[in-house]
Amino acid sequence: MALRELTTEERDAARKKALDARVERAQLKKDFSIGKIDFPEVLKRAGDSEAVARLKTIELLEALPGVGRVTA
Repeated sequence: MALRELTTEERDAARKKALDARVERAQLKKDFSIGKIDFPEVLKRAGDSEAVARLKTIELLEALPGVGRVTA
């Protein structure tokens, strides 16, 4: 099934939504890595935000200092 063509406005709205989600996830990972928020708070935010809910656990763990792909 082919997707329909998006209008310029729809494409712009989708780009803005994607950018906002990336910024929100980046800020969350930064706050988590410096200890400003803890894991239960991340889970709480995931219930409220689709952007946070789509964050992969491995990405969150890798944001911690001293934790890399192997350790995570």
